[in-house]
Amino acid sequence: MASRSFGLLLFLDVNNPCTKLGEGLKAIDWYGTLSILAITTLLLIGLDFGGTIFPWNSPKVICLILFGTLIIGFFLFNEQRLAEYPLMPLALFKSRSNNAAFLIVFSRAIVLTGIEYYMPLYLQSVQQASPLWSGVLLLPLIIVQSVVEITAGFLIYRTGRYREFI
Repeated sequence: MASRSFGLLLFLDVNNPCTKLGEGLKAIDWYGTLSILAITTLLLIGLDFGGTIFPWNSPKVICLILFGTLIIGFFLFNEQRLAEYPLMPLALFKSRSNNAAFLIVFSRAIVLTGIEYYMPLYLQSVQQASPLWSGVLLLPLIIVQSVVEITAGFLIYRTGRYREFI
């Protein structure tokens, strides 16, 4: 982790204009930030409470999920109409290439989160591996994944083509 941060410090060319603190604070999409925080909190708490602490048809669970979903509409309205510098510019979703990349990244995140979370549990509980050994058993996945990602990034940089890798 530290080596990645060090590499970014050395090689990342960031245009850093001198902006006054007040101007910088005004440029932040506060409504977008607060609404995405509310959406995430309400939906996750509603989904966590449902079926465990409260039944799924309880008013508390229904309200949490309903209001979390309704705030998505406000968030989209804010990003489209109100925010000068939106947190998530909706124009990003007009490109088929972007949408394909978003879908692939989302799918990959779900699969890898499942693998990285459940494989150690499986190895430790079913195969009776120690935590250290379950980490060692995951090394082939991590190494192959790293090599493929580095190679794809290099090839995209060299060829300028990215659709094939998506």
